[in-house]
Amino acid sequence: MSGDRFVVSSKQSLDFYIKFVTKQFEESGYTTYSYVKGKQRTSVQSNALHKYCGDLAKALNDSGQDMRMVKDDVELPWTKETVKELLWKPIQKAVTGEESTRNVKVGDYEKVYDVLNKHLATNKGIMVYWPQKRSMT
Repeated sequence: MSGDRFVVSSKQSLDFYIKFVTKQFEESGYTTYSYVKGKQRTSVQSNALHKYCGDLAKALNDSGQDMRMVKDDVELPWTKETVKELLWKPIQKAVTGEESTRNVKVGDYEKVYDVLNKHLATNKGIMVYWPQKRSMT
């Protein structure tokens, strides 16, 4: 199957993956695989990032800091997705070298948050705290 994603984090998952790869090769005679070393973000971190982006979008909108399109100077409110794409990801790329939020390492979220939070607090007077696990619903 194209697009399957496996996390190999134990002997059991390694054995399963080896069987899967063997079966795929025997069936098709040709497959391509890629891998990422090291522990990637956790699901808690992923949820926290999305919660943070939503909270920051609200704070930016509430403070009158809208997104402006260059053409026609149209006022656009921030969304969780625009915060992630236009604020978080460019800083993440500069700090970690990684474009995808899916591929950053566990400790990288804190580094990106610190840079973005410091910038917004210093230049816009906006500070949004990183979500705690109990507040992500």
